[in-house]
Amino acid sequence: MSINKNIKIKEKSIDKMIKQLLNIKDSNLPFSKDAVSKQKVKGRMCTVFTGVLTYHPPRCEHCGFDSVISHSFKESWIQLLPYQEVPSYLCLFKQRFYCKECHHTFSAKTYYVAENCYISQALKFAIAVDLKKKLFMKEIAQRYFVSSKT
Repeated sequence: MSINKNIKIKEKSIDKMIKQLLNIKDSNLPFSKDAVSKQKVKGRMCTVFTGVLTYHPPRCEHCGFDSVISHSFKESWIQLLPYQEVPSYLCLFKQRFYCKECHHTFSAKTYYVAENCYISQALKFAIAVDLKKKLFMKEIAQRYFVSSKT
């Protein structure tokens, strides 16, 4: 998988606007001028935000040594809150790291989405709030474009 070079170049005003719109406070997740697009995902038109999550970890999370190098990128599709009844996704390219000491690889992490999860924390919270109301789980699932088992 290759990353379009344009999404690596941070555009300050657009970066700020998208972060305000999505309520992202992570400085390690910049957005470029090509960060927003309309794409067909799972058979329906969606709004897709594209960003790169990268930083340099101080130590290996497995062995604790500081011999960590940037390795590659992993593409993750994070489901966001729908906007105007249109599903939204964050196509996030997470930096992969490699430890020369223990040969362990790991991905960059952000508070915005839990590890090994593809649903944003904001979407999880919105679903939890709706579960308190007297609504059917199927209704909630349809409203947020997730499965009822989620």
